[in-house]
Amino acid sequence: AIVTLPIEKCLVLVNEQEGDDYWGVSLLRGAYKPWYLLENIQRVAAIGMERFLVGTPMARMKNGATAQQRSAALNMLMDVRSGEQTAVVYSEDLGFDVGDGESNRAVWILSPDRDPPDALPLIRHLESNIFTNILARFMDLGQRETGARATAEVQRDPFFLGLISVANKVSDTINRTFIRQLIDLNYPGVQEYPTLKATGISPQDIPVIARAGPLHQRSCVV
Repeated sequence: AIVTLPIEKCLVLVNEQEGDDYWGVSLLRGAYKPWYLLENIQRVAAIGMERFLVGTPMARMKNGATAQQRSAALNMLMDVRSGEQTAVVYSEDLGFDVGDGESNRAVWILSPDRDPPDALPLIRHLESNIFTNILARFMDLGQRETGARATAEVQRDPFFLGLISVANKVSDTINRTFIRQLIDLNYPGVQEYPTLKATGISPQDIPVIARAGPLHQRSCVV
């Protein structure tokens, strides 16, 4: 059954609402694409590292090996695991070929003859895009080879301004709807309503506060 809720009974917090589209736009929409790519690339990179470092068990079968022998050999190779103790034991009746070639080996581990692809630059690029989309590039500084404190202080200002903007939007919506209804239900005839205000959203620069402390004390004494 569809239940209709009157709008005056709802507290609607929507970012960038257009018309009657109450879904709005997510604050993290810009960060979704790099996050999605990052999740998949990390997964693929982990699989690639496993393929490169562990290798693939291989076996050479005799030309006259039966289907049962091939199946038994395949199951044996699939049971090979990378761990502290890894071993393979086989007998002649499994149909392995130990003739010429590959140093008379019937079973061996196939490993690439080149280094695995380096996914770290792309991963760092996507992580940087996520920080950029949420105005938090300053959080990425110092995680790599370089980073500047002065740059971080400049970059964090837009981040806190964005937080203040979101907090003001939430408080304005609550002031226009919820608080007015709550006051009217309990105290009819109120002309001036209390308001909710967001405070304390600012960077805490401990060195600056420490330097300002003695100056503030001296000014109070005077």
